[in-house]
Amino acid sequence: MIDDINDLKNHAEKTADKVIEKLKTLSLKLALAESCTAGLISGLLANKSGASCVLWGSYVCYTQEAKVSMLDIESGKLNEYGLVSRQTACSMAEKALEKSTADIAASVQGLQDRLAMAVMSLLELYGLPSQKKMKQFR
Repeated sequence: MIDDINDLKNHAEKTADKVIEKLKTLSLKLALAESCTAGLISGLLANKSGASCVLWGSYVCYTQEAKVSMLDIESGKLNEYGLVSRQTACSMAEKALEKSTADIAASVQGLQDRLAMAVMSLLELYGLPSQKKMKQFR
């Protein structure tokens, strides 16, 4: 259980280290598409040693307009499923993979009103391998 902001920060830092190491071990380059986390996850990863070997880059698509213009997600789908939904997260990951030269892509969405939950979204990093099969990294 995370009791205070220092515990949260330490946990996020350790998790980012694990993600970097796992990607290095698998020789994968990651593209991120972030919504409510607004670049927080890519920032955590980018500040780690070795990030340049595994982090392709990040799309920060907080608004509907950004999701449409940066990732070419159909506005009709966003209206149907909402800006923060599993369907939208999967579409964001798929589009980030299409638009990048990364091996996998992940969409990270946190709860808008909870920084702690946004950071913890790193634990639920869904990768989308080039074969278009969902794979979860822990």
